[in-house]
Amino acid sequence: MDLYEMIDNTLNFQWRHGAHQKHFPVHRYPRTGFHIRPWLIMVCPHQGKYSVVDCHENRTYTVGIDEVVLSPPGTGIYVRQHTPGKQSYGHLQYSMLGAFDPWSLFHLPRTFKGKKGDEVRQALLGVTGTHDKEAKSLGDVAARKEAAFRLFGVLIKRAKVKQTKVDMLNRFSRIQPVLDYIRNHLIEPVSREDLATVANLSPSRLNVVFKEITGLAPKKYIQEQRHKKAVDLLMDTDLSIGEIAEQCGFCDQFEFSRQFKKKWGAPPLTYRTTLRQQEKLFTVSESA
Repeated sequence: MDLYEMIDNTLNFQWRHGAHQKHFPVHRYPRTGFHIRPWLIMVCPHQGKYSVVDCHENRTYTVGIDEVVLSPPGTGIYVRQHTPGKQSYGHLQYSMLGAFDPWSLFHLPRTFKGKKGDEVRQALLGVTGTHDKEAKSLGDVAARKEAAFRLFGVLIKRAKVKQTKVDMLNRFSRIQPVLDYIRNHLIEPVSREDLATVANLSPSRLNVVFKEITGLAPKKYIQEQRHKKAVDLLMDTDLSIGEIAEQCGFCDQFEFSRQFKKKWGAPPLTYRTTLRQQEKLFTVSESA
């Protein structure tokens, strides 16, 4: 199986939460706290003034009516709504080859305006619109998938390829069995020797090859995957912090909490509370 056949078989999309043409009174949503999310965040205001503060770049992106602002996965941001308004949001998670983040292959624009903005806005509204109500048929599910992958294609067309990352991706099949093994054994201790056996390489050689291809040492990659799984469990389940720590392979909940705060900017329980509050805000009905 060649690389693009593998991608074709594994490219995946997951809707985390969002809103379509939703009215936000400024007194309810003037500003979020600092947060980091492991998924793509896109916002299109239709009324009102809206901006995003990127804490890493120390830069504010103010987006106009029917323009789109984008925050790549892992970006530390504050979000500000300056006036009451109507907005469409999408919190979108794409993956391929198991757990690979496709956006790491591209330099993505942060704002989309003019003709480019119109195309991106329409693609984003296609996604948020299909999630505006519960899917009740295979046709609804197909429409959601179609809209999500259309947006994916529109964004890639507007992005700039990181050639070194693409070169890396062409060698991805060399470590695919190792990545599969990691994904299936996150709950367990995983040693370099275990991974070297799967790859049929020496531990030292595996470390070199793995880092060349993924940009991370195996140990760091495993930690990244455990953190991403923890975010999913915090959002999608009511498991206790201790149970999540155990299911993600952390030695105890205190070490998990310490590492999680360092990675995502807030302790696990606070992070979950914020996620739930945002999701409720997006889904509670309000009159425009």
